[in-house]
Amino acid sequence: MATHATKTTSTLLDLSEPEKQQKIAALAYNFWLARAFRRGSPEKDWLRADREIRGKSGTVRLRRTAVGNFLVS
Repeated sequence: MATHATKTTSTLLDLSEPEKQQKIAALAYNFWLARAFRRGSPEKDWLRADREIRGKSGTVRLRRTAVGNFLVS
């Protein structure tokens, strides 16, 4: 029996980039619902979902500046 991570990885290989973005958006929305629309930010929900969907490890931080948001590894 394959693990969830194995299923997700093999499935992602067959998806186009727009399909991956849709999966990330849906998961980020679920994170937002799970935290009852409080505390946190849509950006953090998106980054968390991206890491989980794409299987990235490590820490990614969001840095806010006067001109926008930037990812900092």
